[in-house]
Amino acid sequence: MKLTVLCVALLVAGCGAVNSQSIYEGLRTQQSLKNLGALQPSEKMGTYDYYEKERKKLKPQE
Repeated sequence: MKLTVLCVALLVAGCGAVNSQSIYEGLRTQQSLKNLGALQPSEKMGTYDYYEKERKKLKPQE
């Protein structure tokens, strides 16, 4: 089982398909699908570009 997971992780990493934007967009998609059946949907996540802009604002200036 661990070998299978390792092989899949290496294949995905080798494609260059895993980056911070793809992870963020995946989380955003999961949240929107989860909210479809909710009575009171939680706050919607913004786009990745908006996320990066807000994140840079919070970083201390060097």
